[in-house]
Amino acid sequence: MIDVARQVMRIIAEETSRKEESISRESSLSNDLGMNSDALLDLGFSLEDHFGIDITLADSARVLIALSTVQDVIDLIVQKTAP
Repeated sequence: MIDVARQVMRIIAEETSRKEESISRESSLSNDLGMNSDALLDLGFSLEDHFGIDITLADSARVLIALSTVQDVIDLIVQKTAP
C-alpha cells in the first residue's frame, strides 16, 4: 500500500502543480489542494491510465460529494487494484 500511496501522491502533485512533499494523506482535495470538479475528473483519468483501472460514476460521485482526502483516493485505488 505504501507504493500505491506514493504513486497516488505523485499523480496528485502533478495534477495540482504542487511539490509532492506538500501533500499529505490528510490533505483535502478541494480545500487544501484547490481541486474543483474539473480537476477531480482529470485526476480520475490520470489514475485510470496509471493503474489500468476503471473508476465508475459511483466512485466519481463519492469523491466529488464527500470532499475527499488524499487517503480516500489511496483507499479507492487499493480497492480497485486488489486481486
